[in-house]
Amino acid sequence: MRKLVLSYAFLCALGFAGAHRFYLGRTYTAVLYLCTGGLCGIGVILDFFMIPFMVAEDINDEGGDVLDFLLKLFVGCAAFSFFCFLVGGFLFLLLSIF
Repeated sequence: MRKLVLSYAFLCALGFAGAHRFYLGRTYTAVLYLCTGGLCGIGVILDFFMIPFMVAEDINDEGGDVLDFLLKLFVGCAAFSFFCFLVGGFLFLLLSIF
């Protein structure tokens, strides 16, 4: 999970320079991102969705359990979505009262 968080941190901070791809060991595409500004931003947006799969591939190469990782990722995203739904409902309720 640490690798996923760091990958997203690199994506948010230096995604246009390909820092997240350097971190994940994808040197050729990282140099491409460095030269083209993250494929003019389109590659950075796509990588936002692709990073979990890139990290899962690395975990599989290291002998880890990919299904366990993806299950934890799914449960975490579902819990965060439910939390956002509750907060949004609460804020809507507050705004409608005032």
